[in-house]
Amino acid sequence: MKIFNENEKWSEKVNFVDENNVLVGYDLAQDCCENADYFMQREPQLDGYIKDGDTYTEDFLADFSFDTEYFEEVSSNDLEDGGMVIFKLDNEDEESIYLHLFNAHNGYYGHGFTAEIRGVKWQDDVL
Repeated sequence: MKIFNENEKWSEKVNFVDENNVLVGYDLAQDCCENADYFMQREPQLDGYIKDGDTYTEDFLADFSFDTEYFEEVSSNDLEDGGMVIFKLDNEDEESIYLHLFNAHNGYYGHGFTAEIRGVKWQDDVL
């Protein structure tokens, strides 16, 4: 998997693309005081609490691919009127990694995400 636009001039959006041409894109543009971002870790954060996550290099992530059978939507008081979605990344030689997209806000500023499998929409919503 590759991560595009992370820490670059268009850092208001981040795109994750695997070797099977599965894409997950997320709009990180800040509108006010919302907290929209993403993190990765070895376990899915199904309680909806925002974590710092783990740090993975792009070289380490290169052999990971999205599990298109897995998708979780999570809500919690920690996210206020926002939400969290979780995607699973698999690799034959490693434990799975879970990509969490989240937005904690008061209901005014949503952040859109889209997931496509070879150009066909798989998931599409606003957190």
